[in-house]
This record gives sequence, structure tokens and C-alpha cells, in this order.
Amino acid sequence: MKTISLLMVLLAGLLHGREFTGKNGKKIEAEIVSRTETRVELKLKDGKTVDVAIDSLSGVDQLYVKTWEDPAARTERLKGVDLGEVLAAKGYFGLTVESGERGTFVLATVNGKPGKFLVDNSAQVPLIKQAALEKFELVMTVVPAQGPAGGNTVIGTVQPKSFGTEDQSFAPPECYVLTLEHFPKELLEQIDGVIGGQFLLDHGAILDYAGKKLWLK
Repeated sequence: MKTISLLMVLLAGLLHGREFTGKNGKKIEAEIVSRTETRVELKLKDGKTVDVAIDSLSGVDQLYVKTWEDPAARTERLKGVDLGEVLAAKGYFGLTVESGERGTFVLATVNGKPGKFLVDNSAQVPLIKQAALEKFELVMTVVPAQGPAGGNTVIGTVQPKSFGTEDQSFAPPECYVLTLEHFPKELLEQIDGVIGGQFLLDHGAILDYAGKKLWLK
């Protein structure tokens, strides 16, 4: 690779890639091929490469060059990144997921009590099984009969204080209380309620089947 001044690069004509600006105000278009601590190799429109001192660029471009990472090196680095660590850093926490013949289930605490919930996107509002109210120490507010929700008539509502894990939780929205009679007996005996729909959207849900986690924030 031949080393030339930035001024000569600026005279190379129309280029492609990112627009770089020199301290003298001149602009070029090029793409980074590689860099060292002090110099950057740029690829011009005609395919030629040139070597430029990083400190000959504008402050913004110097920062861009110094934080640039080779795509191949970045791919190798990302292979070792743990998804859970990334999501935790973004404010998510993970709930354990179980999959079976009858669906996908999430293990979560309600008011600090462990429960099991079916994931069903047709349930726009979280549903709590009437038989689970005592378990979660929930007091139902009886409401006038409402239209069917997931095949059942809403018989009341409850407002849990928390939903999540033993270590992390948030105040969930008001939940409908249903008997869930339309569920097969074997399934009904396994679950305490249903989550899905708008609840998952509101909490930016990410379902990681490989890691057996539902991530919420």
C-alpha cells in the first residue's frame, strides 16, 4: 500500500462509501479497509487503497475511525457474546420457559408466589385462573358480566402487586379473572393463568427458545 497525503486523496475524484472530511475542510468518499493506532487505509471508488494519517481528519471522523471495527473481527467477537448478558444490560430480566405438547409456558412469581402461565397471543389482557386467587393472595373485584375473553366470561378483575422473579419484578396491569373452563382438564391443572398479546408487546418480550427464557423489561 502506497502512503500519500490526504490532499492527494481529495484529488482522486468521486469516491464511494462514507464521506470523510479533512481538517482543511475538503471532503472525500471512501470506505475503511483497516487501521492502526495512527493511520487508516481507505478504499477509493476506483478500487485503489491509500494510507492516511488519522489526525489529518476532522474530529468527528477521527472518532469514527478509532472506534471502527473490522467486520470479520466483529463477527468473531460477537460469537462469544452471551445473549442473556446483553439483554440484562438493556434492562431485561429472564423468566424460565417450558415447552410441551400443549404449548409454551412461563414460570413467574405473582406477589412473590411461584406460578405457571400459558403463552397465548390471543389473550390481550393477562388472565388469572379463579382457582389461583388464594395462592397468589389476590382479592377479586367483581365486575358486571363482560364479553367472552378467550372463550370465557370475565367474572372479575385483580391487581397483582408484582409479576416477575424472586429478584426482579414489575407491577403488571389489571388482570381478568376467569374460570378457564374451556381449557382441557389436563392443561387447566398445570397453569395459573395466561399471558400474551398486548402484555408481551408492552414489555418488549423476547422469547428465546434456545435459552428457554422469556425476556421482559
